[in-house]
Amino acid sequence: MVTAINEVISSMIRGSIKLRNLSEMLVEIDDQSLLSRILIPEMVEVAKMRYPHSDPSIDDEAYSLISLLYKLSKAKPIDKPIV
Repeated sequence: MVTAINEVISSMIRGSIKLRNLSEMLVEIDDQSLLSRILIPEMVEVAKMRYPHSDPSIDDEAYSLISLLYKLSKAKPIDKPIV
């Protein structure tokens, strides 16, 4: 699954460092089995609640969740408590 996502992102990241970092984080999250167990279900729930309206802040929150899961998968310290 991540391979397909990674291929799409790779074709889009030609000049984007943020997308390259996102791709690397998703691969690590998937390696730890957090993609299908946590990230995708959360994104599906958010999409159901927000459809058909889009909110740019959702993108920021999604990136924050991905960043958090990445830090957890690498056993890095978390900046603030998880509530």
